[in-house]
Amino acid sequence: MNNLRNTKIIATIGPATNSREKILELAEAGVDVFRFNFSHSDLNLYKKLIKDINEINEEYDLTLGILADLQGPKIRIGNVKNGEFMLEDDDLVQISSDNKLSDKETIHISYPGLEEDVKKGDKVFINDGKIVLKIITDKNDGKIIAKVLTGGLITPRKGVNFPDTKMNLPSITEKDLKDLEFILQQPVNW
Repeated sequence: MNNLRNTKIIATIGPATNSREKILELAEAGVDVFRFNFSHSDLNLYKKLIKDINEINEEYDLTLGILADLQGPKIRIGNVKNGEFMLEDDDLVQISSDNKLSDKETIHISYPGLEEDVKKGDKVFINDGKIVLKIITDKNDGKIIAKVLTGGLITPRKGVNFPDTKMNLPSITEKDLKDLEFILQQPVNW
């Protein structure tokens, strides 16, 4: 609510904050901008909440901002045999883009360009970096093998990131384009 601050406080709209009352409470606590995460989008709810924020701005003479955050490309682990398995430090595991059940021997992910893009030494982060792997084979070896640097529990649909790898993924996905059509019809700031 203090527009003279150089640093702004951004709050993400989620299950605990998706009501007009919570938005007003957060604004009173100092939130300047509300972020709508389009990875988990309910367009009808978002339309209502964007309207609520703009009404709060008018009613309370505020300048709360609205930020729309597109999902972008996502790489995920597919389904997992028996629902979960544990990777221990120093384990070796194959990484594949085959659409099969993952298990302790092979993790199958949703990235068809995997074999062409990764290289020996690249790191792999799973579940927001809680699990860390390092590629130890060259793509010419026929299989992509990784060593577990930081182990943890593998469950279905966890996100996978390759921070060292130049990925050949589209910057904007089909879902992003659909979300953009919605966003462009809304009074958002960013």
